[in-house]
Amino acid sequence: MLKLAKDSAVKTRTQAVNQLKAVLVTTGPVAREELAGLKESRTAPHLRTVRRSQRRRR
Repeated sequence: MLKLAKDSAVKTRTQAVNQLKAVLVTTGPVAREELAGLKESRTAPHLRTVRRSQRRRR
């Protein structure tokens, strides 16, 4: 049962990382440069921060 849960979590994480990479490929060059140096583990939290700051400006 634990192996099944772990395998599922790994698969879900892989899908999330793949989706994030696909978004980065299609995003503008400025955003791509800004995110290029970040590790996978720091990219998602950084994007959340950027998105929050954009909401506040509206």
